[in-house]
Amino acid sequence: MPLKSEILVRIQANHNNIFMRYIIKYSPARRKFKKIFGQVNHFLITSIIGLDYISKNDVRCPQDLSTVWDPKDKQASISRSREYLLKMFLASAVDSLDSYFFMINRTPSILPEDLVTIFNDKKNSRSVSAKFMHIYNRYENVDHLSEYAALIALAIQWRNNLLHFNSDNSIDAKYIKILESSEQFYKENCCGLDVKIMIEHFHSCSSPTFKETTSLIYSIHKFVEIIDASLINDLDMNIFALKILKSNKIDLKGIERERAIQKMKSMLKMCGFYEDEFRGLSDQDFVEIYDEFMRGV
Repeated sequence: MPLKSEILVRIQANHNNIFMRYIIKYSPARRKFKKIFGQVNHFLITSIIGLDYISKNDVRCPQDLSTVWDPKDKQASISRSREYLLKMFLASAVDSLDSYFFMINRTPSILPEDLVTIFNDKKNSRSVSAKFMHIYNRYENVDHLSEYAALIALAIQWRNNLLHFNSDNSIDAKYIKILESSEQFYKENCCGLDVKIMIEHFHSCSSPTFKETTSLIYSIHKFVEIIDASLINDLDMNIFALKILKSNKIDLKGIERERAIQKMKSMLKMCGFYEDEFRGLSDQDFVEIYDEFMRGV
């Protein structure tokens, strides 16, 4: 069997002396999250425009829709439908965040071991609020995570109060403090959101307005973006790459090590890794990952 140094020389020759590394920018969980939830604000806007069109035009039930639509008070029906839509989009936003938490805990997980234990604990596994709190506490000083997290804490309790019978959940005072002390941030980053009015709507258990709903959706996107980058930054990339290869059941038996390493790289690229000159897994790392993988075969 060739020595590791000989393998590295051959790999580097195959790359025309350009020593590319391999790095991941987004976790598989975030890519799925964006695919599922990426256009939800567009869908909300489309729905609201549709209701507005109905309110201004003589719209009839389509013939191919086998039901009856003939409201006695069209404007009242539209108003109630708009309120229902906003509630459902808020619920969908919180559920999508919970889906992201579920996906980052699936193999290959990007969570550190202590968070895996917390996420799998029975009292936390079904609680989006508990998972949100634990992961936020780890990274609360990163970027503007606190401002977005405060909106999410509000969104979770608001969803619960609007959709769960007889619920009266309050929001932790620390999040209210962040919201009230960051008014200018929300106006500048959330299309002029008036956070004081939003807090009043929450306390009165009113449905969120259109702007409030879109701001809450945006905050979830930003929260996931920041958390995902932070978790990836803390990853041992060699261990994570090995997890991906094992979870995808790559077969390297009977393949010469050089070709096996190229197959490993192709698999990782299919799973979101990309080439970078300066960061990520080096050719030496791939030799070590290969050796570790084969020891477990």
